[in-house]
Amino acid sequence: MTIRSIFSLGLLLLLSVSLLAQEKTLQKEKSQPVVASKPVKKHLLQYRFRAGESLLYQSRFEMTMTTVKGSSSEKVVSKTKMKKHFKVVSVEKDQSIILEPILDHVVMSVKFNETEPITYNSSSQKAPPRKFKHVVESIGIAMVHLKINSQGKLLDVILQKLKKKRPVITKTKGDRTNQMLQKSFLVKFPDKPVQIGESWKEILQSTVSIKGIRLQMPVRLKRSYQLKSVENNIATISVKTSLLTVINDSHQRAQLIQRTPRGTILFDIKKGILISRKMKVHKKVFGIAGGNSYMEASSQFEETFVEKKKAN
Repeated sequence: MTIRSIFSLGLLLLLSVSLLAQEKTLQKEKSQPVVASKPVKKHLLQYRFRAGESLLYQSRFEMTMTTVKGSSSEKVVSKTKMKKHFKVVSVEKDQSIILEPILDHVVMSVKFNETEPITYNSSSQKAPPRKFKHVVESIGIAMVHLKINSQGKLLDVILQKLKKKRPVITKTKGDRTNQMLQKSFLVKFPDKPVQIGESWKEILQSTVSIKGIRLQMPVRLKRSYQLKSVENNIATISVKTSLLTVINDSHQRAQLIQRTPRGTILFDIKKGILISRKMKVHKKVFGIAGGNSYMEASSQFEETFVEKKKAN
């Protein structure tokens, strides 16, 4: 037998052993049971309100605004504590919900530079400082009705005006609805169940004034949400707000300095109640009054659920 024949025989034997090993591996894989992958758990986020019940919340807001123009500067520190409740006026046949927000109590203060702060406590003071009058006048009064669906989408705003001590209800349109949407205590949830890590968004409309003329320019904002985790039926949701409209004018950017907060929301999925919301902003806008000027704002907002009062 020649060397060439021996080499060919060895190569053939090696190939046969390799094919036999592959066949045994395939047989072993076929004999093993197939384990199905677990379906991804999704969560339906929606509010669960009953007509006549009231949800009590307390909130705290602190803001520091610093304006610098050359060698001069001004610092304003404002603080507000509120107690409020949201009454569920009705749940309609189409499952839409009418909410009535009412401010119950407020403690406010504002301080300019190193001067003594101006303060007001609605529990102990009757006459408010002029700066707080517009807020105090709304205490205990149903100013608006908010119509929402179970996902928190604002469908309509009904403004209540007092006339001869009786409420006259008028519907509002346009920008007022968008303003209420931005100030609403509700989070807008997606229509379908979501899994952890999934995101959703809503587009908000706002306005800024144009310097030198009495006109308003429309501005679009995007509020983005993401479901971060769910533990013991409590969903943790991150939220951030960004500006979609390109704004180059520093005067207009200064007006938007407080409108792009970010933070964290806790929501009780089983009870359908917003448990808490923590938001913050830290922004600086340069060139508000020339090259050597800027405005810096830092704020924190925290809202916490206190209790639910059942319908009588």
